[in-house]
Amino acid sequence: NQILYIKNIWKKFVHADHEKNKAFHIAWTRYLFTQTKYNFEDKLIDCMIAFEALLLKAEENEGAAYKLALRVTYFLKKDFNKNQLFDYIKKSYNLRSKVVHGSNTKENAIKFNSKTLEIERVIDELLAILEAIFRNYILNFYKLPINEMIDQIDNGIINSFDKK
Repeated sequence: NQILYIKNIWKKFVHADHEKNKAFHIAWTRYLFTQTKYNFEDKLIDCMIAFEALLLKAEENEGAAYKLALRVTYFLKKDFNKNQLFDYIKKSYNLRSKVVHGSNTKENAIKFNSKTLEIERVIDELLAILEAIFRNYILNFYKLPINEMIDQIDNGIINSFDKK
């Protein structure tokens, strides 16, 4: 059963039009870059570029950490604890901002669940989350351009308010 599941994902991925969907192509390429780099700061940056390509529109600069965390959480609501995932993505994105803007690399860690997670552990967790996003996208949204998927996520978030 697991082999059929993997074959199904792979078949959809291979047949997806990556040139038509540049955002997905950028995300996938940056994900692959994380596998080839040794510097943890570079891995973190590439990881977050992948998240941004998948779940932020090009013009969305303000509130990027919040929007990204909200969309990741909604997109993966069945796979992860929502509150923890939201907090983790926000803190990881803020760590990325520190790295990009020249923070002291000796302090590259986040506080999460009363623990300090060093950058290499943060990256491992982010890669697992990113892989879950890729799986969900390939299985359910691979025919949609990323911007349309983002619109569906946003509509789902807005509609979830009505249920409360």
